[in-house]
Order: sequence, then C-alpha cells, then structure tokens
Amino acid sequence: MPSKRWILAGICLLCLLILMSCRLGPMGAVPAQPASAPLLGTGRGPALPIPWDVPSSPSASPSPLTQIPFPFPPGPKARLCVYDRPRQEVFVYPGSGPEVRNAFTLNPGQYYFDDGRNIYLFDAWREQQIKLVDGKEVGGFAFLASFANNYQLYFLGQSDPWLAARGIGFAYEKRDGAATPSAVASPSFDVTRYATLSSAPSITIPPPDDISAYLAKPIFLSKINAVAVLHGGVTSISVDGGDTAVAFTTGDGGLYLYLPRQPQVVALLSDEVIQGGFHASFANIDPIWGRFVVWQDLKARRLYTLDRWTGQIDSMPYAKLALNAVAASAPSFYENDPYEVVFTLTLSDGTTRFVSYHLLTEGVLNLTLLNAFTALLAPFCLHDPGGHR
Repeated sequence: MPSKRWILAGICLLCLLILMSCRLGPMGAVPAQPASAPLLGTGRGPALPIPWDVPSSPSASPSPLTQIPFPFPPGPKARLCVYDRPRQEVFVYPGSGPEVRNAFTLNPGQYYFDDGRNIYLFDAWREQQIKLVDGKEVGGFAFLASFANNYQLYFLGQSDPWLAARGIGFAYEKRDGAATPSAVASPSFDVTRYATLSSAPSITIPPPDDISAYLAKPIFLSKINAVAVLHGGVTSISVDGGDTAVAFTTGDGGLYLYLPRQPQVVALLSDEVIQGGFHASFANIDPIWGRFVVWQDLKARRLYTLDRWTGQIDSMPYAKLALNAVAASAPSFYENDPYEVVFTLTLSDGTTRFVSYHLLTEGVLNLTLLNAFTALLAPFCLHDPGGHR
C-alpha cells in the first residue's frame, strides 16, 4: 500500500495537470474562438483596391442624371417613356415597342432596351428604332443590355425559352468593330429647333450617328460563363463607363465582378453571406469609377450597396421615406451620375413609387411628377424603372 504522502502527491499532480489543461495561452489549450462575424460585413471589396485619387472614366465625368427612361404601361403593350428632370415632364414614344423592358440611356435622346428577344436603340431625335442585337445571334433571345462609354455592349443571351422568360442567360459582348461613331449630327438636323419643341426632352447637344454598324459579332464571355455554369446562369450584368469592371449576379444569388483587362472574375459576396439566406439579383455598377455596386436581394427584400474603395456593404434606408414600405427593387444608375440610385418602392397596399437615393448624403427623394404620371394612367399596374423581370 502506498504511503499517505505518495497518495497526496499524486492527487496534487493530478490537480496540476487539470489546471494546465484548462489554461489559455501558449502552454495550454487552443485559445477560445471569437464569435462568428455577422453575415453582412466587408465582403471581398478590399481584395480589389482602388486609389482614392483614381480619375473618372476617360469619356465621362460625374454629372447629375437628367432623364429616366422606363416602359409604360407594364406588360406586352409597354412603350418607351422618358422622365425629363430639368423640364419636369414625361415624354411618351408610341413608335417604340411593343413590350419594352430594361430601358436605359445611351446618350441624351438615345435609349436602349429589349423586348425579351432582341435589343434595340431608340433615337428620339430622328424618331428611329434600330435593332442592335438580334436574338438569333445568340440562340434565340437577347436581353438586359449594358453599355460602356466606348460603345462596348454587354448583354445576356439564351436559347432556352423557359430560362429566357426568367431572365437567365449567358454573358456576351459586342465590341466596337470600326471607329467611334461621329458626334456630328446630320446636316438636315436642326438642334436648336428640336431642343425647343414641346415634345423634346432637355437635350442641348446632338447625339452620335447610328451605332449599329459599328458593333461587331457577339463574343461569348468564357470567364463569366464558366462561373455561370456552376451557379445557375447569369441573371444580371452591368458594366461601368470605362469598361474596366462588369458586375453580374448568378442564379444561386452570387454577386461577382469581371475585370475585362485582366481578365478574371472575383466574388464580391462571401459564401457565408449567400448560404446565410441572402440572394443577390439585378446588380448595377456606377458608370464613372465602377466604385459603387448596388443590387436587390430577393430573400431579404432589401437593396444593398458595396463601396469597392472601402469594402463596406450598407443597406439603403428606403423605409424612412414611407412607413408602409415593404420592398424595394431594381436599383439603377443612369447616365453619368455615380451617386444617385433610382429604384422602385413597393408599399403595403401594393402600389409602387419611383424613388431616388443619394449614396453620399443618404438623402431619399420621392420623384413626385413621375409617380403622379404612372398613378394617373395605370394605378393598377406594378412596375419598375427598367421593366426588370
């Protein structure tokens, strides 16, 4: 039998070992893990540093938006309408359409859109509608176009009617196949007279000539589409004015950035964010620096913005505009305005409003005249500025 002294020594040794095993630090167990970070944090913005003194796009400088093109009324009878901010008027162009969707401004007085099958340019100056992309060029359906300032055209194409109807496709590009279109108007075109007509938007310079002849054949963007194959296809695409960054979303809710000059694709949202119940859709990137990326979240029913310069992600506080706001959709940049985002606010009674949000001042503006126009003519229709699916 061991003596009491040895028994006591054994008990002390055992206690010492237990204490050491519980101790934190270099001689003890692995330090306790910190609490998991919130799902909405810095994303992957810092992986793409942009200097603060970065110049604007070579062909554009920041300026407030003047026109918001939109389809009206929503649905198969939609025609192109343009809200002219300086003149506080809405112009309707019955010669466009039918079934106008995804409308944006190429130049003041020139607007591009699709009908779910082809992509068009409508020239309000010359009252001409030009087909920029025939859906047959990419299998049957071309939609959701986005232009850089050098006339690089990005869009989605699809051969499957079921997927095309849901706005899911593959990414394509049409480059400038010749020279930059002339900025000189036709000799028979009277700019002064046009700019003073009651039916004319606020335009002070003539738009370029027809650009359709300058666009080459569609190019299949393999880098983007390789990601799309693994993640449910591309659901939106948007290029900045300098053609340096292309934001796009995928069918499983991912948000990515394609850098054409590298070329490479980088994820802007971590896997934890997507798996945590978020679903990015309809991404739009600012036209001047490609600094801000805005998108709609289908699950959270909110809008978010990523500042690529700081890596910060914030939600847009649309709720302070109306207490009965239940959802927001289709955030969009227009013209050369990198700070103002126009989107659609849905209220609890089912009505919608066009709203503008300033990313720097965080000011929210109800576009009263535009909302009065849509409410007067079609109070029963739900729609958004771009006619997005």
